[in-house]
Amino acid sequence: KAPSALILGSTTSCRYAGSQASAVLGGLGHAAPAVEMRAGCSTSLASLHTALLWLMAGYPDALVVCAETMSKIADPAQVEHAIGLADGAGAVWLGRAAPGQADFTIDKSYFSTEGVFADLYTTRGRLPPTAAAIGAGQYYLEGDGERMRELARERYVRLIETLLPDAAERQRLAWVVPHQVSLPLIRVVLEATGVTAPVVWDADAVGNLGGASIAYSAAKALGEGRFRPGDRVLLLSVGGGLSLAAQLWTFAGGASR
Repeated sequence: KAPSALILGSTTSCRYAGSQASAVLGGLGHAAPAVEMRAGCSTSLASLHTALLWLMAGYPDALVVCAETMSKIADPAQVEHAIGLADGAGAVWLGRAAPGQADFTIDKSYFSTEGVFADLYTTRGRLPPTAAAIGAGQYYLEGDGERMRELARERYVRLIETLLPDAAERQRLAWVVPHQVSLPLIRVVLEATGVTAPVVWDADAVGNLGGASIAYSAAKALGEGRFRPGDRVLLLSVGGGLSLAAQLWTFAGGASR
């Protein structure tokens, strides 16, 4: 079956001109609307947020594909890059369903950016690349990591309080799927907001996939049948840009646990 629309999320797309999204769709042998999303490490949720808007506009379904080649921007002199950043991809197919027939519903969705922090954690080199900029290492990911962690903690708390203002709602969560960069940070955030749900975490096995991390983890969990009827699942990310996003999914059937 051909998707009615395709959204490709990537911060490391290999095409400077033209559309990587249309190239992916062409590789599948299909013709449909295809667009690219770039929102730092929130790219997966920004793409899912856009897909939801398209479904609300009348599209019957949308294929979200997020892929990163973080090895392109990993600084070989930085140990945390060498052992943390990785290449990978994930895909989720969303569609509209008749009442009572959906596998899960997207109950809430949030996406925003704070451009004042656009250069806090990024690659300094501009496009098109120059030999001098490449030689100076300006296409490696860099920035103020300590400040980024501070902002991420504050924004994660804000996301949870925005989507789940009632403490009792937070207690009903069955799973949390966060951006896969720092499990200790996520644990601090969940403790601060009273969330006790287990965390879907894949970075220990596959590394930090950047903007594709949530798409990968969500698709893997769906494929493994980890989410059960009645489960409420919170997906959330903060990334460079500064970007922040969250969605709340509820799986059909059963009592919400």
